[in-house]
Amino acid sequence: MKLTLVNTPSAELKVRSLAEEKNATVDLPVDAHSTAVERVGKIGETVNITKILKKAKTVKPKKTVPKDAAPLQDPYSIIVHPLLTEKSIGMVERNNTLVFIVDRRAEKQQIKWAVQRAFEVKVDDVNTMIDHKGRKKATVKLSKESKAIDIATRFGML
Repeated sequence: MKLTLVNTPSAELKVRSLAEEKNATVDLPVDAHSTAVERVGKIGETVNITKILKKAKTVKPKKTVPKDAAPLQDPYSIIVHPLLTEKSIGMVERNNTLVFIVDRRAEKQQIKWAVQRAFEVKVDDVNTMIDHKGRKKATVKLSKESKAIDIATRFGML
């Protein structure tokens, strides 16, 4: 059995350890442009070993947060401040929505939780976007039973 490998130290170590396990001989790269790692078995049979090398890498599991749970206890650590522009004030009056600048790492479910907890209202929908200044802007649509104008006047937005 013969192994051909790429010209990198980590790939060379992996292939050498594979060769030792299988009692095979190892050929160093044939040329400087060699990128494939192959195992030659029976006559005419060629199997790609790059998949074997990829499996050897350790993959860190992603950190997942349940969507219902809010990792932060203080809603004001998610809500940075309300956005007071002509357009956002018009949205308060016409569409029953509030616009906030929120923490860039916050997800929609966390924003919904923070607004419901901070202002004691029911939220129907949350839309987010990153503005040209790099801030995360959240447009929060309130339910019909909650009035955005009342909240805006209570906190001095209007």
